[in-house]
Amino acid sequence: MTAPRTGILTYFRTSPTFTVLFLVMFTATAGMGIVGPLLPVYAEKLGASGLWLGLAFSGFAVTQTPLMPVFGRLSDRFGRKPFLAGGVLVYALVATGMAFAPNFHVLIALRLCGGVGAAMLFPVAMAYAGEMSPEGEEGRFMGLFNVATMIGWGMGPLTGGLLSDHFGMAAAFLSQAALAGFAFVTVLLRLPSTTRRKSAAGQRQEGAGASLLRSPVVWALSAFQFAWAANQAILVSFSALYLTSNLGAAAAMVGVIFSTRQIVSGLLQPLGGRLADSFNRTLLIVLGATIAGIASFSVPFAGSALAVLLIFIVSGASESLSVPAVNAIAVEQGRSLGMGSLMGFINTAMSVGLVLGGVGGGLVKDTFDIQGTFQFAGLLTLVGAVILLLAMPRGLGRRAVRATEAAVVLEEGTG
Repeated sequence: MTAPRTGILTYFRTSPTFTVLFLVMFTATAGMGIVGPLLPVYAEKLGASGLWLGLAFSGFAVTQTPLMPVFGRLSDRFGRKPFLAGGVLVYALVATGMAFAPNFHVLIALRLCGGVGAAMLFPVAMAYAGEMSPEGEEGRFMGLFNVATMIGWGMGPLTGGLLSDHFGMAAAFLSQAALAGFAFVTVLLRLPSTTRRKSAAGQRQEGAGASLLRSPVVWALSAFQFAWAANQAILVSFSALYLTSNLGAAAAMVGVIFSTRQIVSGLLQPLGGRLADSFNRTLLIVLGATIAGIASFSVPFAGSALAVLLIFIVSGASESLSVPAVNAIAVEQGRSLGMGSLMGFINTAMSVGLVLGGVGGGLVKDTFDIQGTFQFAGLLTLVGAVILLLAMPRGLGRRAVRATEAAVVLEEGTG
């Protein structure tokens, strides 16, 4: 007989730790979302141009990308809490410094430091959540956890725009500092340490790094995450330009479109998690990626900002199919390979995808036109889905399986 599924709200009622982690991630990502879109504008006012403007937005990836697997691996050995606390503290200090930056050189240097905070926060938070996830309910648990980051990112840009318009850009940065400071205090006072909660599998993770690199599942997930992130980088980087230059949309409408996509995705994450625990996870990932790819292809054919908004809503809904299923498979594998190590590795793939996706989209735009960038984004997503489908070992991820079953499938698939 199949065990009854846990209602998603039960996680909040029965696990104060999950509630605290959820609150920490929401406040941290909302703070980052507040200042992210403002950084290039702020840097330009401080005298930046050309490459410096690009670094004002993406410079954090320079430090974040190589450090995420490092901090993920260290959190497997020394516990999650110190790195979560360190990550949000770095963000609080960096945001405060940005509010009073005297020139764009200092601003960009602080942005680079912010990448260190991101490297400590995101993979370690996902590892913490994955460690708490009940076997057989990985999709539900991680889908609910994703709500915090998706809604946080979605609300951030609108809030940042309002703060900047009414109180100046310094107020937006100080609001991020306040949110990160609140998250830091919450982690210190309310979040338990994980050092004594290691499973038997977690205690046998010496040499897990080598196992990680030998796992076809890890490479399949990483390839997909790279392609998915590249798609998102292109949409974020070039949709605003397309909306304002080609469709004559106002800046406020652009913010509404981006925020709506994130909020739709966030609200649907729990539903996607339920599906990931009940149906074929690999096919859910492929289905979501196919819809997202078609949505990207459709952007140049949109005749109005409203049509783009509808496309972005579809894209957000497709994300709710793919992301919880990816996270569920990652959690299954993390129990034996090291949760922090694995989350660090696949988050690094995402970070590289964000950087190279933006660069690749720019090259396509310069070689062809801006419409071609959206077709390129759609193609990348479809290629990532095909690679995942072909690379996933026999049976693994094709249905929701418990960790013990997953280990047997992986051993059979690689034996």
